[in-house]
Amino acid sequence: MVQTAKVPSIPWSGDGLEASLTEEGTIPDDVFKQATVNSLEEAISTGQRVGYPIMVQASEGGGGKGIRMCDNEKEVEVAYSQVCAEVPGSPVFMMQLCSEARHLEVQVNASLPFLPPPSFPLDSVR
Repeated sequence: MVQTAKVPSIPWSGDGLEASLTEEGTIPDDVFKQATVNSLEEAISTGQRVGYPIMVQASEGGGGKGIRMCDNEKEVEVAYSQVCAEVPGSPVFMMQLCSEARHLEVQVNASLPFLPPPSFPLDSVR
């Protein structure tokens, strides 16, 4: 998670969580689960805490599948069930929407001794 690396991020369902990676290089399951939204009640509570507009997003979605923008609680009530139905079994996260912003992802990469870091900027790969 970006906050473990001290990278500022927009408010989201996993605010305040930090983790040390497991021996396998993953975030521990208990911390990962704390960042997810697992019920409509949690989705409504997260929307109130994070602020609107908000995105409801299935982590295993893609291509517009499993993601919805919501401007209020009523929209979250519909969107949460739609996201869960579109990508069954996927963890769901919620984050505040940055209006009029370009899509930006921060990736924290750690190279293993036998893997050189990429020799090209990540944004050049399409």
